[in-house]
Amino acid sequence: MSRMNSIHRSMIAPLVAMQLFIASDYWFDFTGAPWAIHIHVLSLTAWYVFLITQPYFISTGNIEKHRTYGMIGLAIGGSVAVTGISMLPNTVGFGRFVEANPGGIGQFEPEFFYGVAISELILAVLVLFALAKAILLRKSRNDHAAWLISTAFIMLFPAIGRGVQNLFIALNGMDEENFHLLIIALPMIVSASIIIGLTVFVAARHSMLRHPAIVLAILANLVPPILLIFPGLVEPFAEPIKQILSLRFAGTRF
Repeated sequence: MSRMNSIHRSMIAPLVAMQLFIASDYWFDFTGAPWAIHIHVLSLTAWYVFLITQPYFISTGNIEKHRTYGMIGLAIGGSVAVTGISMLPNTVGFGRFVEANPGGIGQFEPEFFYGVAISELILAVLVLFALAKAILLRKSRNDHAAWLISTAFIMLFPAIGRGVQNLFIALNGMDEENFHLLIIALPMIVSASIIIGLTVFVAARHSMLRHPAIVLAILANLVPPILLIFPGLVEPFAEPIKQILSLRFAGTRF
């Protein structure tokens, strides 16, 4: 139990990682971001702060504060998933645009954007699942904590993936001969490695490595690289995802 009492300190790491990796897409162009992005990023930031403060209240014996703010926090966690899903039609819009305009966004193929939409939809659903498990198991301190903590790592990939990919683009440009390797495959592998490594580090430090919530978080972070590195896996789902998440491309960033 003593290891669980210090978990709020470990949860600072995913918060800092998220903020660092979204900086190029968000903080460096704060005024140019649409309101949907502002709401999503701010709710995401609030959720990570919640994952620090809630364990802190428990470690200091402030059970009533933990329960009071817990209800608000769970609503924030749900809003992170919902706002993330609400932006996926725009991601599909990029895929539709590239279909109609080959080479319109570097050398990206439509399947890349459809893969992003599918993987982020899966991650959002898993976040909602983890939140539901945390609520159902709220009387078990360790289980409740593990399922809540797992959400921090399940929802990290969009931020880490974009940040790492932006770095690779800055280093290699968009017209490299080995575009798929340098701009898609390696960034996705590096992103997954960062998140899974951080997940394992935090979980091992607090004796949660074998918990189903942590195992789910690790497996969840294998989904984006698999779908994005192997676009053939996305092709059978391209049409359904376009029907489910359809929005005319209007130049808004995803």
